[in-house]
Amino acid sequence: MSSFTVDWLRLREPVDRAARVSTLLPQIANCRHIVDLGAGTGANLRYLAPLIGGKQDWTLVEHDATLVSAIPECLSEWADSVVNDQGELFIQGATFNCCVRIAQIDLSTQLNQLAIPAGTLVTASALLDLVSEHWLKQLVKRCAQAAAPVWFALTYDGRMHCDPEEPEDEIVRSLFNEHQRTNKGFGPALGPSAAEMTKELLAANGYQTSHTRSDWQLTHDMRDIQHTLVRGWYDAVREYNPQKARELEVWYERRRAHIETGVSTLIVGHTDVVASPTATSSR
Repeated sequence: MSSFTVDWLRLREPVDRAARVSTLLPQIANCRHIVDLGAGTGANLRYLAPLIGGKQDWTLVEHDATLVSAIPECLSEWADSVVNDQGELFIQGATFNCCVRIAQIDLSTQLNQLAIPAGTLVTASALLDLVSEHWLKQLVKRCAQAAAPVWFALTYDGRMHCDPEEPEDEIVRSLFNEHQRTNKGFGPALGPSAAEMTKELLAANGYQTSHTRSDWQLTHDMRDIQHTLVRGWYDAVREYNPQKARELEVWYERRRAHIETGVSTLIVGHTDVVASPTATSSR
């Protein structure tokens, strides 16, 4: 599975938060038991728990030991109080309180070991573009069997726009999207088609779905994340197509100069999908 550092997750969290659209919340507002897949350091909990409110029970599913070890500190920095009682975290906020358990499961190989109790909200952020069609089908099937509502957030959908524009931008976007379809640990990744595939599979399993764009809007003053993101694009496309290394290097230097001089804005396309099972979807 692709790995993410604590520093990168800290950098992207406020951008993710700004991109998400809370108008989807009413469809899951009554959920009190939540399973968060690929939880990282708990950013999805930090976004949703105050919106849901009240008493909640969370299971954070994360395999990366470094990220797992960072969860208590990251939650402590955010919550009013965090009490660690024999591995369970009890979190208090102004409008909510949560019991949090961490399940250190490798989702790429151990999805069948994940408990999804009936009616549990299954959620994930920035995960589904990394997984294969086969894996996603298994997840949706498990969710349908449990009559579980879902909120899959911030799935990269293949759109990116850079301003000022450069002649190579479309080449970079195309190569990056091809790279995103390579194996990220789950088999051939869905990449930019993940959001559409998710909607189709949910509908086929009896879900009523809603979706909205949750695009990153990176303004000229957001230099740190722009530098990190553009460097990530550059490294990925150069690895994927080394024959274009010189052309890509020229593009990267120009794009980096735009960021340094404070004239760069970037838009990265994401989609949120929320779905609720119908009465017959768990048959």
